[in-house]
Amino acid sequence: MSHLEKKLTKEWAKQVIPEKSRLMSAIIFDLQEKGREIAAEIGGENYKNLDDFLKEHASGNTSLVTLEGRSTIEGEIVVLHACPLLKLLGSLKGPDGKLPEYFRNVEEKYKEIYKNKGAILHPFCIVHQVIRSIIGEHTRVNGNTAAIYQIACRSVSGKVVYANEGMSRINLSKEDVDQRIDGQACMYLLKI
Repeated sequence: MSHLEKKLTKEWAKQVIPEKSRLMSAIIFDLQEKGREIAAEIGGENYKNLDDFLKEHASGNTSLVTLEGRSTIEGEIVVLHACPLLKLLGSLKGPDGKLPEYFRNVEEKYKEIYKNKGAILHPFCIVHQVIRSIIGEHTRVNGNTAAIYQIACRSVSGKVVYANEGMSRINLSKEDVDQRIDGQACMYLLKI
């Protein structure tokens, strides 16, 4: 079980994103704050070189793996195999198999505010991506800090959303990204 699965519960989700009216900006702020809170629980890491980091990551011993589960790293591209929030999402879906409409409203507002970082499929992607970025800031390889840029997210149904900022930093087309992310959860750039 990933760290995210342990920390983000159905009860918490319903409290942060209630069915009753609440300012979207307040909800987004609370999701980002939860990400910062969880990230503070995950310590920083130091590696002598990139090979040491890659070995530890492949063995499942990095903060990123603890946070989100297994992934594959090819060059600077990381492809997460499974969304660590699937159980939470499943517990919040209605009888129609969809998340409540007000959850989609949070997603749309976030994309409106953060146009270049808008690769989210649901509100909890916000929490996940905040934590992942902070982990990058606290991971050092050969003395250098890692920067993480979201590239794309893929839903179980196959829908892919892209982050303009991450896409602009890689030399891959959307078709290339789609091929790499097919059957996977999300993709991000890990710059060290």
